[in-house]
Amino acid sequence: MFSIIERAVAVLIMLYCYTIIAQQLAVTIHPTNEPVLACQNTQITLSAVVTGGVPPYTFLWNGQGITNPALQNIVITPAEPTQPPTSLPYSVTVMDNAGTSVNAVSQLQTLPAPTVAITGATMVNTGSTLSLVANPNSVLGGPFIFQWTGPNNFTSTNPTISIPNVQEVNAGVYTVTVFDRNGCSATTQSAPVVVQVAASLCMVKTARMTMCSRSPVQYLITILNTGGAAATNLVLTDTLPDCLTFLSASGEGWSQPVQNGQVLTFSNPSLASGQISQLTINTRGNCTSGTTIQNMVTLKSDNTDQISWTTSTMVQ
Repeated sequence: MFSIIERAVAVLIMLYCYTIIAQQLAVTIHPTNEPVLACQNTQITLSAVVTGGVPPYTFLWNGQGITNPALQNIVITPAEPTQPPTSLPYSVTVMDNAGTSVNAVSQLQTLPAPTVAITGATMVNTGSTLSLVANPNSVLGGPFIFQWTGPNNFTSTNPTISIPNVQEVNAGVYTVTVFDRNGCSATTQSAPVVVQVAASLCMVKTARMTMCSRSPVQYLITILNTGGAAATNLVLTDTLPDCLTFLSASGEGWSQPVQNGQVLTFSNPSLASGQISQLTINTRGNCTSGTTIQNMVTLKSDNTDQISWTTSTMVQ
C-alpha cells in the first residue's frame, strides 16, 4: 500500500512529465525544402509531421486552394506559375490534447510545365521508314528526358524515333512524355499513323534501234505495278527529240496527251496491283543521218516515286 505522500509524489511526477511532453510538441511541413517546388497542373501533397505533445491532435491548414483544412495531409493543385517566380505561403496549426498548439509555415512555388509537339509524316507506305520527332519547349530549358510508347510494344527514349521497314502492325497512335530538368512533364499523342500497302511501278520503253532519217518511229511503253496496292493518278511525260513530230498515241486507260512543244503529258487514274499497262506513241522523223536520238520518258503517281527510261535510236 502506498502512503498518501507517495501517491502525491507519483501524481506530481506524472504532472511534470505531462507538462514536459506538452512543451515538446512540434510540427514540420513535408516536403521540407524551401520553397517547395510543384509542377504546374500536377497535384502535390503537404503533410504535417508532428512530434511530442499529447495525442490526439487537431490540424488547421491555411493557404490557397485548400479544400479540407482539418486533415493532417492535404492535396492541393498549385496556382498558375508567374514570371518572375513567386511563392505562396501554406501554414498549419496543430493542437494536442493538452491544449498546446504550434504552427509551421512553408512556401510553395509553381514551376511552369513544359510543352511538347510531335512532327513527322503520319501516312507512310509499307517498307518505308516512319520518323516522328518530339519537339519540347520549356521556359526553364533542358535537358529533357523522353519516353515514347506506341503500337506493337514500341518504346524509345530518344527525341526522334525511326522505324525502318514499317508494316501495318506499326500503325496507330504514338505517345511521348517529356520531362524537364525539374521533373515537370508534358504528354502528347501523334495523329494516328496510317501504313499504306505500297504501290511499286516499273517501266520499259522500246523502239527500233535504227531508223531512216525521215521514217516513222513508234515507241512502246510498258508499265507494271509490282506493289501490293493500286498506283493512283499516274502521270507520264515523254520528251520527244527535236527532229520527231508527234502523230498519235493510244493505250487503254491513258488520256490523249497534253502537248507543249516536244513534251507530251499523259494521265491514267489508276493501275491496279499486278496490272500491266501499255502506251504506244507514233512519230515521224526528220533527223540527220549519222546521229543518235534519245527519247526520255518519266512516270510518277500519287503514291510512288518518279522513275524514268531513256531510249536511243541511231539514224542511218
